[in-house]
Amino acid sequence: RAAVNLRGDVDGAGYPSRFGGLIGELRLNANLGVQTASICDSDASGALSCQQAGGGIIGEINLMPSVGEAVNTLTIARCSTNVDVHVGKYGGGLCGYRESEEGTAYFTDCYALGLVHCHEPYDSPSDCIGGFIGADLAGSIYTNCYAAGEVIGEAGGTDIGGFAGKVWA
Repeated sequence: RAAVNLRGDVDGAGYPSRFGGLIGELRLNANLGVQTASICDSDASGALSCQQAGGGIIGEINLMPSVGEAVNTLTIARCSTNVDVHVGKYGGGLCGYRESEEGTAYFTDCYALGLVHCHEPYDSPSDCIGGFIGADLAGSIYTNCYAAGEVIGEAGGTDIGGFAGKVWA
């Protein structure tokens, strides 16, 4: 296990979705034998621009539905970002979008410092941007996490928050 440190910019302008400072989309599928994943001691800095699902570390987390006893678990620990995220929808300083009601995602001792800016609402009246996570469909578990960057939405935008734009629990 090694720490990942990224310095630089990610330009997804003109592409639809899933851009991250380290990972565009992290998908776990217990039915295929992948049940757990961890991202630890990693950080990113720079700027990221995309239309949808953009985050300083991960653009989109998808813990796929499983069959039987299998459960997906994702742990993100001791990670930080200072990435300026410019997105149309689902943008966050650390993660843009957590999809799926299955499995559990744990965020522990993580923080995001960069600007999160909704440059123009993308294909929806709901922007879902937040300093840490844009939208969390599954109500992840956050322990000792914070966001300290500025969050800017455009006129008419909705679901904009200092930590999370929208959380379903």
